[in-house]
Amino acid sequence: MTRQLFRQWFYSEFVPAVRKFSTDNGLEPKALLVLDNCTSRYDVDELLQSDDGFIQVIYLPPNKNAECQPMDQAVINAIKRKYKRKLMLALILENDHLSFEERLKKITLQTCISWLATSWEEISDKTIRSSWKKLLDGLSVDLGEENSTADDDDFKALVSNIDNLAGTKTSNPDIDLWINDEIYDADLNPDWVTSEVFTDDEIVSSVLDKDQS
Repeated sequence: MTRQLFRQWFYSEFVPAVRKFSTDNGLEPKALLVLDNCTSRYDVDELLQSDDGFIQVIYLPPNKNAECQPMDQAVINAIKRKYKRKLMLALILENDHLSFEERLKKITLQTCISWLATSWEEISDKTIRSSWKKLLDGLSVDLGEENSTADDDDFKALVSNIDNLAGTKTSNPDIDLWINDEIYDADLNPDWVTSEVFTDDEIVSSVLDKDQS
């Protein structure tokens, strides 16, 4: 993302989309696009707004994302929970004759992107609305069906199956950390989670090799 690309997207995509949505729903075409001040989008000397001034971008203060950015409050975490569930189900339901490592290696970048897109589509309107509560009303965030006790129990059952496949044992505290996306150091991941670092060139090469085969 660059400032030029973002500016082009705002005027050619966002503004027309807001106006169309407003017209289709009988609303006044007014909108604020609330963003963090990432340098690829943020230009202190430029005000991004429509020609009538009713649609514009406003930026959050620096270093305040975790405190007041709605997506950080709830929605991203809910998407990740759904994504992780799809990952575990895929590993469990894969060919019985494959080892755990072989199952992991069968998961492609395309599959991961598809899981992420589907996870976003599954997020409910209630979760989106609830993500604003802590910011606007000082209330705790209610994820509703996105984050329930039954959901946590389901996660733990899936991890238990993964442990059986991988020959590991993951504690409930580790599962809770992973469910709530509170793990920042790879060494604190559950035993069966493996991580490797690839350069962009290596990732692109792997995709190209797959396309050519």
